[in-house]
Amino acid sequence: MDPFENLKTISARCFYKKKTDFIPVLPANLEISDISDKSDSDNENLEDDVLRLGSNDADDVNPLPCSSRSTVEVIQNNSSSSDESDDEEIKPIASKRRKKSNRRIQKADVVYNWVEEDLPNFEKPTSDVNFGDDNYHYPLQYFLEFFSYECIELIVKESNLYCTQMTGKSLDTDNKEVTNFIAILIYMGVISLPSYKDYWSATLRIESIANVMSLRRFKQLRRYIHFNDNSLVGSSQDRFYKIRPLLDIVNRNCSKFEIENRFSIDETMVPYKGTRAGNLRQYMKNKPHKWGYKFFMRAGVSGLIYSFIPYQGKNTFSLLDGTAMQLAENELAMGVGSSVVIALTKTIQNPAHSIVYFDNYFSSVNLFLYLKHRFNIYSLGTLRNNRLNGCQLISDKELLKKGRGKYDYKSTNRECIIVK
Repeated sequence: MDPFENLKTISARCFYKKKTDFIPVLPANLEISDISDKSDSDNENLEDDVLRLGSNDADDVNPLPCSSRSTVEVIQNNSSSSDESDDEEIKPIASKRRKKSNRRIQKADVVYNWVEEDLPNFEKPTSDVNFGDDNYHYPLQYFLEFFSYECIELIVKESNLYCTQMTGKSLDTDNKEVTNFIAILIYMGVISLPSYKDYWSATLRIESIANVMSLRRFKQLRRYIHFNDNSLVGSSQDRFYKIRPLLDIVNRNCSKFEIENRFSIDETMVPYKGTRAGNLRQYMKNKPHKWGYKFFMRAGVSGLIYSFIPYQGKNTFSLLDGTAMQLAENELAMGVGSSVVIALTKTIQNPAHSIVYFDNYFSSVNLFLYLKHRFNIYSLGTLRNNRLNGCQLISDKELLKKGRGKYDYKSTNRECIIVK
């Protein structure tokens, strides 16, 4: 006797759930809105907003949310074969959709009086760059102008202190050894190998590195190198506390080397692909290095950086207090982009004979006028359409009809001009 004989007579439909189709039927009165006029503060019982359809079994329930004010007929179709029961008509419980109000509160922009009038002539700053080549004969001399011996001495002091705090014994490093360590790191950035240990390996040995420092000593310095005293961190809100003294020294060295009068202010990335920086590690898709630490910088035509601000969220500007870039309350109220430009502009040595350039992330009419009134400095930047402060310019469609080379412009008080 075949043990599976009884199984052959079982219908396959026993193993599958009945398919449920929902067919919405519009109400007779089509003019009834499906948007409720109730406020967000109304507390509705969520169970009343759910239509339960299907069999009487509690496990076989298909919830269907009702979003219409009026009663909508829903027909449940459980027809999987010709011998199934007739369709059953069910009317759902009427419910009301809660009205969402997501209004953004925006500051009222100052509306200026715009007229078609050009700006008065002004003396454009020269773009000559004098590097003073009499004092710089080697790359090391040029490098030490920015990463000075003050930085080396700081690293020596804090690294020895940190090693003592951790092990009870000093690292016993000095200026020469730390200088060699930094040189090795720069060399590794130019000639890249899969692992830093490969520079001392028998097959890939790099004599310029292996002959300067042993692998064991390099590991020690790499383990204990430090830039600030951890015991003094206290309740500091500075997320760059561990390298703050080094950043301050480099920032001062950059500002004292200013040799230009045309500057660009923008954001840049310091590459970092690790996972220990939290949200200090930013992503910017349009940058060559998309992941890393974000810095706001002021650079010259030559590419030299004269001032920078590390970005760390809401504490970025509060930590500038007591420095040359400290911002007043009215300057902070102008927004993040404007605050960045104002802070970096404050370190310009000769603002009256300088020009600052920036893109539409920073630009606003209020910023252009503030820089002119506060620092007597001219600025130039692209401007977004929602930051025109009431300036009515010709539409793109009309401008295209006029042909190549045509433009439109408006100015206010002969101080700020917008050109399209």
